[in-house]
Amino acid sequence: GSGFNFSKTLKIKLPSKKEINFLFIGRLLIDKGIREYLTSANNILSNTKYKNVNFHIVGDYDKSSTRNIDQSSFSRFISNNNIYFHGYQSNLDKIFEENHCVVLPSYREGLSHSLLTACSFSKALIVSNVPGCNELVIDNYNGFLCYKKNSNSLSNAMEKFINLSYEDKIKFGTRSRKIASQNYDEKIVIDTYLKIIKKFS
Repeated sequence: GSGFNFSKTLKIKLPSKKEINFLFIGRLLIDKGIREYLTSANNILSNTKYKNVNFHIVGDYDKSSTRNIDQSSFSRFISNNNIYFHGYQSNLDKIFEENHCVVLPSYREGLSHSLLTACSFSKALIVSNVPGCNELVIDNYNGFLCYKKNSNSLSNAMEKFINLSYEDKIKFGTRSRKIASQNYDEKIVIDTYLKIIKKFS
């Protein structure tokens, strides 16, 4: 790809200390890990000490795919008062600002643009340990890795994040931006392309 312009999101509003917000961004496809995200959300919310935890979803059904989550199952999950479905959103700035951690338990991925955007907003990440996701996460440094297709592993990762201090949550996000900007800023990527072109021209 052509990299990501990290200069667009230099000033970041820090989320509230009063609650903890997780965010899933993506099409509502089984292969994106939406079922594991929702199951893990229910697992967390079944513990009464985590009533200040919220789970947000931004995305929509893919009309061209047969791998969408079942609509009745999805509706049942989002009936929980702490799970919020925002549908498709063209402007994600406010949503990123209000969430502490972006979660993508995908089964497979190209380098995720949504994760790069999350990094640009200095967000901690929880992702499945698969290519396209794990390049952006150092476990227990800027986020947590979980096993794919495993809601228990994802729940454990979420619980680890919940139990971090507020200061450490912010540090995780700061580190996400540093990791991504040092490796995937568009200037770095374009310079690499130019060097290769010059070498063979």
